[in-house]
Amino acid sequence: MAIEFHEGLPGAGKSYEAVVFHIIPAIKERRTVVSNIRGLNVEKIAELSGQSVALVELLIINVDPAEQDGDTSEIQRCINEMCDQTPDNALIVWDEIQDYFPSGNYKMPHNQQKFWTEHRHRGLDIIVMGQDRGDCHKLIRNRIRTVIYFLKLEAIGRPTKYKWEIYQKQQFGRFVKTGSGTREYEKQFFGTYMSVRREGVQKGVYQTARTNMLANSTSLVFGVPLAFAAAIYAVYHLYGFFHAAPSAPTSAVKVERPVITNPPPQLAASAQPAPVQAQATTNPEPPPPIDYFDNLVSQYQVRAAGIITSETKRSGKDIIGKIELLDETYHVKEALTVAEIRALGWTVTATGYGLLLEKQQVAHVARAWPIDVYGRVDQHTQTALGTAGSAAPAGAQGTGPSAGSSVTVIEDSSRTARTLL
Repeated sequence: MAIEFHEGLPGAGKSYEAVVFHIIPAIKERRTVVSNIRGLNVEKIAELSGQSVALVELLIINVDPAEQDGDTSEIQRCINEMCDQTPDNALIVWDEIQDYFPSGNYKMPHNQQKFWTEHRHRGLDIIVMGQDRGDCHKLIRNRIRTVIYFLKLEAIGRPTKYKWEIYQKQQFGRFVKTGSGTREYEKQFFGTYMSVRREGVQKGVYQTARTNMLANSTSLVFGVPLAFAAAIYAVYHLYGFFHAAPSAPTSAVKVERPVITNPPPQLAASAQPAPVQAQATTNPEPPPPIDYFDNLVSQYQVRAAGIITSETKRSGKDIIGKIELLDETYHVKEALTVAEIRALGWTVTATGYGLLLEKQQVAHVARAWPIDVYGRVDQHTQTALGTAGSAAPAGAQGTGPSAGSSVTVIEDSSRTARTLL
């Protein structure tokens, strides 16, 4: 229940498509067909549709088209027969629609206007054919749902085939291509209609040497076979490159040692074999530092001087602290805050064993390990000495090392004692 437009130049396959794929299937379903296609052959259509000739004569209403040299009354006669004598639920196939309803905004008669605007109410399916849908009346053009464009392929040396492209109407009158393909004129359908006005008129397609694109194009004639051969060679070459043939096994050469009849006396060899020199193994060099902090860590010891962690609702666990870099004598060579280390691109994570510093698959651990400076006495020793001093007798207060004597303080057994003068 829609209007379908067959568009294309004369001889492109518009009428062939309408007869083969619309009229004959409709006759098979015993549906009435009204058409002005010239010379519909009832006997041939009955043979192809499998129906009797009498039934096909009742189903097909073949309206004589208006002749080219006829007057206006011929056009009106054909229009009236197509619009007024069409029964309900029929298939309408209207050829050369631009000859009957040319382009323009002129007002149609009321009966013709209702035929185009209310065809769905009557169960009609309409197929109109023309060379360009822009040549027909605007009222008809606005109600076209499907456009099928036909092109004869004689330009590429295939005059027995035609190409079709189907377009569906979208919003705002825009048509979108939804399919395409090629078909061949089948000889069994020849004779179902007349493609010319009368007998004796030339039916063939006029061609010259320049109209055949294949014969007239040297690049296509020779280029396509050469490109095909080059593609085959490329595939063969690539296959041989990635699938090399296994090399033939090499035959082993057997070398015979000369036989000595009278060997000279050999000296007794030492029972112990000669020592094998061990190959010197070289330790791989460490990778270069990734930044300033990593360079310091490679030279000094990392120590967390102070770590403060806090829980916040916005950022979760926050870490505040100070990281020191100490040399072998436990002197501070550099001190960085956690914020400064993060600014260098390091990720700082508080763990159960200290701070984990990570960057580019490099990790360091900063712990608050204990440190005692030379000469410092721990708090426990100071408390013990203070208690002992207060408990000593008064006479013993004056006893002590004389001037010039030395006192040795030993802090840790792992470190060398220092003498304080």
